[in-house]
Amino acid sequence: MDGEILQRVETKLDLIIELLHDKTLTTEEIALIKETDEYLKSGRLSELVRL
Repeated sequence: MDGEILQRVETKLDLIIELLHDKTLTTEEIALIKETDEYLKSGRLSELVRL
């Protein structure tokens, strides 16, 4: 996998971790986390980069 994609995935995951620490998630943020979880479970990391 390309290093740029991994960097972008890491950035997205860092943002999600920050949201989880906030503990006041909006419906949109929860949907984003669920969508990200599905991408990670299925191995579709290139789709995660587009979020």
